Amino acid sequence: MEEADVPKDDRKIAQMKAGDRLAVKHMNGKGQSDITIVAIGIVNGIEERVVYVDWVLKDLNRKVPSRGCFGTLHGPYTYKNAWVRQVFCL
Repeated sequence: MEEADVPKDDRKIAQMKAGDRLAVKHMNGKGQSDITIVAIGIVNGIEERVVYVDWVLKDLNRKVPSRGCFGTLHGPYTYKNAWVRQVFCL
């Protein structure tokens, strides 16, 4: 299968590795410029299209600027960015 034929989410999953952090977000309504982070986890394994996660923080209510993150998967990011640290810090 050529790169163009691989679904975007599959390409993102292929870039993930054990130790990466994931954040679960909720959009705060149509037209809002921020999102709410509700959970943060650490990837502990990947098998085909299944990503196994150790959920470290749950029941969060961390509002952050969306920075266009309205889709399903985003990244990879580096921690040099202040926004990334705001979203993913434990």
